[in-house]
Amino acid sequence: PIGDSAVATRRRKPARRVFQIDPSVRNIMLNFRQAPETEFEHYGHEFHRAARLLMRRFSSKPGFSDLEALPIVFLYRHVLELYLKAIVQYGDLLLGLAGKPLAPDDLARIFSSHQLSLILPHLRAIFRFMGWGWNFGRAGLRTFDDIKAVIREICAVDPHSYAFRYPTNTQGKAALPDSFEFDLRSLVKVVDALVDGLDSAARGLSQACDDAGERYASTS
Repeated sequence: PIGDSAVATRRRKPARRVFQIDPSVRNIMLNFRQAPETEFEHYGHEFHRAARLLMRRFSSKPGFSDLEALPIVFLYRHVLELYLKAIVQYGDLLLGLAGKPLAPDDLARIFSSHQLSLILPHLRAIFRFMGWGWNFGRAGLRTFDDIKAVIREICAVDPHSYAFRYPTNTQGKAALPDSFEFDLRSLVKVVDALVDGLDSAARGLSQACDDAGERYASTS
């Protein structure tokens, strides 16, 4: 019937013009694990690779435009956020198995915002639960207070992950202070070391979650 045909046409998905599938090549497939809550660490790894590639290109040039720093700093901040959230995800699962899960309201605040400072107390609790120290193998990153100071400094400049993406904030004011000056290479050295430490922590927590799952499977 004509009516049924019209309904079918309206329900048909529109043709993809941007995210097309080409059967003649290897297409990109994302969320193939269908467990996005376990992907923060993997996203962090890939964004970190991209940030390092940009930084190598930046460092290899005899001169540079100041604006070239924007995607690099944004990516490094994003990487830091992804790894911190990966640690919260894995840590909450392990704490939950021990009967000490993080408060749902705290989790909701963490994953609905870009405020890294919200994660600090939970980061500390997870490391304490795992019996881990804070020495990330670099001067200035050997105690929790060191890690907290670095994260809080980043948050003071860019609390909501807008400062290096947009010239203005949501109120239309300058996203950064006037004539904001810094050494990009020094920033990258510090954040690289911090991210490497967080990456090790995320991988350790991931393995601990896998081990807990295997123990549960063997006893059920």
